[in-house]
Parts: sequence; structure tokens; C-alpha cells
Amino acid sequence: MTDPRSSRLKALATQRAADRASRVLSSRLFDATRHAVPPDSFISDADTRRLRDAIYVQAANCRDCVRIDGRVTQNDVVEYVRVALRDIDGAVLIVPSAEYGSGFTLDAKILAEVVQSVWGLAGDDLLMCTPDISNGLCAEVQYHDEHGPRPEGILTLRAWGLFVNRSAGSQPSAS
Repeated sequence: MTDPRSSRLKALATQRAADRASRVLSSRLFDATRHAVPPDSFISDADTRRLRDAIYVQAANCRDCVRIDGRVTQNDVVEYVRVALRDIDGAVLIVPSAEYGSGFTLDAKILAEVVQSVWGLAGDDLLMCTPDISNGLCAEVQYHDEHGPRPEGILTLRAWGLFVNRSAGSQPSAS
């Protein structure tokens, strides 16, 4: 039988560790973007994992989306995101790659200004979506393609919903 006190202490220690990690990430975000991210903007690790999985599944299976499977530069994707965010009001969830911690929300207009810096904190892949995941973007570094291993990685882009830029000339080109 599990001691209830032991379970409470373990839960408290886990919560303290998560709070500490959020404070560190909040500080890093402020240093990188000069925008304060309030503590309630962070989402739990469990929700981050759920969203990360859902974004990768949506990106792999989306039908009516932008798909670029060639060599897209990070600068191309950053500009694409800036254009797409012009049409989005409200919060956007930024979901870090697996090796990083909690996801967080930023206002779309702020994110448009600081997307390059945020990507640097989020890992290799840039994953973002609206809270219901009906609009999103996955810029993913692929280390394997139909030709075999690609040690240098190839950046691919999937965007759906409001993240599909409809303005002329806004699609990044595969090189």
C-alpha cells in the first residue's frame, strides 16, 4: 500500500521541478525576445506531449495543407510564419521538440516579431498551433529521406488551417 504522505511529497516535488523549469524557460524567453511570458502561459508536460504528438500526426496526414519537402531554409520558414501570423488573432501554442520541456502560449502578433528567437529555444523543429489544433505548422528537420540517411538534415514544412498563406508570393520555395 502506498503511503499517502509519500505520494503527496512526490507530487509536490514534481510540481516544484516543473515550476522551476517554467521559470528558467520564462527567463530564457525574456532574454531572447524581450517579452515577458506569464507563468500561466505555460502548459503542462503531459499536455505538451499530447500536443506534440497531435501536431506530428496532423503534419503527416494533412490533406489541404502546404507541403514543402525540399530544402527550405530556416529564414524561409521564419518569413512564412510571420506572414501567416498576420491572419491569426489570439494565442498560439509553441510546442518544443521532445528533448525540451513545457510548451507555452504567445499572442500571434508578438510571436510574429520574435519567431526566430523562439525557434532557437524550441529545438530543431518548430511546432505551433492554435489551441484546438485546427490551425498549425510543423517545420521539421528530417535526417532520413527516400535516398537514405541525411546527416545534415533537410528542413520540411507542413502548414494547415490559418497557417496556410494565401497571399501571393508567400510560399517558401524548395531549393
